[in-house]
Amino acid sequence: MNNAARPFTGLYDNANELTSANNQTLTYNVDGELTNNGTDTFTWDGAHRLISVTNSSTGTTTTYTDNGQGERVATTVQASGASPVTTATLWCGATICAAFNAGNTLTAQYFPQGEVDGSEDYLYTRNNIGSVTALVTPQGTVVGQYQYSPYGQMTTSGSTTNQPPMPAFGYAGMVYNASTGLNLTLYRAYDPRLRRWLSRDPIGMMSGLALLRAGLAMPMALGGSGTRWVGLNLAINRYPYVGNDPLNWGDPNGDIQFSPWVRNCAIGICIVARLGCVVANRDPGPEIETPEPTLSAPAGGYPVSRYPRATK
Repeated sequence: MNNAARPFTGLYDNANELTSANNQTLTYNVDGELTNNGTDTFTWDGAHRLISVTNSSTGTTTTYTDNGQGERVATTVQASGASPVTTATLWCGATICAAFNAGNTLTAQYFPQGEVDGSEDYLYTRNNIGSVTALVTPQGTVVGQYQYSPYGQMTTSGSTTNQPPMPAFGYAGMVYNASTGLNLTLYRAYDPRLRRWLSRDPIGMMSGLALLRAGLAMPMALGGSGTRWVGLNLAINRYPYVGNDPLNWGDPNGDIQFSPWVRNCAIGICIVARLGCVVANRDPGPEIETPEPTLSAPAGGYPVSRYPRATK
């Protein structure tokens, strides 16, 4: 694992849009959705959903097809000079649970505990925020190991001639899209290289303003992290990932930030989280890669609903 720093220099405008990242110019449309990051071109539909990414260096275009519920039901990768490859996905709740090829043949199944990829069965190991850190066969053989920088840049074990299989889920339990390097959720796309979402929080600014006027807050102790108070960020900045506290918080759907320790929270707390409780409104500085923290499980083990459950 490379423990060197990943320097990050960014410039931001008055709308909290990242306009420059490591000397690359970024552009946005009128809805605040990223359209170009210096390498990739992004297109969006009228419902603010990402529909394609084209890499100017390789010429590869990745196209997403959504259904009426906003679920990403197909991904087509068109590499330069190659035939397009389409993968269809079935959703179970807020995450994917199966994949099919263009001939509608089942090719993979996904569960909270692991995945069935063709004829191979793999179990997941995860860290404290839900990132998949290893694929393990039922016999106990580790076939792939995955490490992440604090904001989610992945490195894998293996050589260039013997790469491990890639899990369907990666950083913080989000769907990993290998053709773009993005992490995908039901509502938004996250770029670990930029340390932020590509579009604004879909909950909207007014939810944050309403809660701010009500003076609503909750102690972070409920989330298992310190005694600071959770601030409401939506009315100020709707792009940062989990209030720039990625070691303690997650956002598997792209609209709600919460701690893995409170996934079985009381209904009142869940309502607060649904309306946009976040930690802070600061932008990330230089990212230092450190070994994954080793955390002990809470008394009684983790809640059974710690990760999105795929139901059949």
